[in-house]
Amino acid sequence: MPKDPEIVFHIGAPHPDFDQLTWSLRKDTDVLADHGVLLRRPSGYRATVDATLDKLAGGPATEQDQQALLNGILRNYPAKRLILSNSAFLGEPVSVPDGDRLFPRAGDATKALRNLFPDHACRFCLAIENPAAIVAKAVQSQTEAPPEDFFENLEARGLRWSDVIDRIRAQNPDCRITVWRIEDAPHSWPAILSAVTEISTPAGFSGDLDIIEKMISKDEFSTLSGYLAGHSDMPNEHRGKVKKIFLKYFRKQDAAWDEIDLPGWTSDIVETMTRDYDDDIKGIQEVPGVDLICA
Repeated sequence: MPKDPEIVFHIGAPHPDFDQLTWSLRKDTDVLADHGVLLRRPSGYRATVDATLDKLAGGPATEQDQQALLNGILRNYPAKRLILSNSAFLGEPVSVPDGDRLFPRAGDATKALRNLFPDHACRFCLAIENPAAIVAKAVQSQTEAPPEDFFENLEARGLRWSDVIDRIRAQNPDCRITVWRIEDAPHSWPAILSAVTEISTPAGFSGDLDIIEKMISKDEFSTLSGYLAGHSDMPNEHRGKVKKIFLKYFRKQDAAWDEIDLPGWTSDIVETMTRDYDDDIKGIQEVPGVDLICA
């Protein structure tokens, strides 16, 4: 067993099908094994990780604590890279926005994760999306108060992902952060799978089309996957164009991720927040230590 495997934390953010990354990658367990990458079923480690986090209360694990946690997860598997995934690492959706901050505990929460393995290289992977969508999901997930009460202390235009990333960087200066946009995932999913695992395979991953499969009809997906399989030598740029065409013309109505319908919000508010989000992305691209995956 390698003494010091790299630890990769897939930390969020809360959104539908968060665990899709895990299930897409687990389609290629042989490929992962060939490269020394381990990704267990979430039920196999989340309780153990949570219990250790509670025990340490944010403090650094001893060498014995680290080894015990690794032994329980690796089970003698010779991993060079261990991927741990949980959308709750950053906080539950109902408590996400706080005033003008997204994920107010992001810095402390990631520092606590990093302290699980202070003697190991560590990296964070983070999926981001339009803050307007995050707020909408938070409102929809709570039923104890009307939306008006939720918005009372919310400064929507101040919500910035760059702020979240800055707080993670400040608490974990030795850890790189890999970031991608949820809105780009249908097109960038192959690049995301490759970046998280640091594996580049000529044939791609078996789960490359998993996001798109959920967004178009069964017949159209069969046509798309058959066409791409029959043109395996097609450059990635052209493959991307084909996917975009299928999504443009055949996306199911209920698969639209960019439609935000929230009581009390006008289209102007959503459009303004979306423009702010786009501007924020440009700033994130310039942050040292951050790798932004673009479609």
